[in-house]
Amino acid sequence: MDLHIHYRSDREIVAEAGPLFFRVVNGVETDQAAVDRLVMVLDQLLERRPTVGMIAIIEHGTPTPTPEIRQRVDTELRRYGDRLVVGYALLGLGFWAFDANEFAASRAANTDAPVFAERSVAKLAGRMAAELIGLDADAVARSCEQLRASLGLVAASEAAMDAAAQAAAQ
Repeated sequence: MDLHIHYRSDREIVAEAGPLFFRVVNGVETDQAAVDRLVMVLDQLLERRPTVGMIAIIEHGTPTPTPEIRQRVDTELRRYGDRLVVGYALLGLGFWAFDANEFAASRAANTDAPVFAERSVAKLAGRMAAELIGLDADAVARSCEQLRASLGLVAASEAAMDAAAQAAAQ
């Protein structure tokens, strides 16, 4: 997949590839400007395609959005209806992961779009490929990891979190 970068900082990257919108966030708060970027890219994608996917990779420690931002995100996502499939990779543990999962669950309850959350990039890529026919799950996962690597994040961190979660469950 050829990635086109729309925005990049040292803690966030917004990109598109084919029918997918990507946002990777590592510890930065979601503000109005971030929602503006989301809307701009999704609007552009939906001008060219009947259905698109939004992949949000949220790294451990990233703050959950404020109630005002949540309300705006819900309002914006409702505009797209079933033309948008939303997937979150919530890459963290403990109370942070619980809060992040609650955020994703409330997006599903407050929008018309199919919304799902996974604890790994690979699982998210597989779910997105199942929702958007014609996507290659491995190519989606590689694009996700390429974006994460560009922010200095590595796939090994995800494997370490999975191992820690399994150890804690025993």
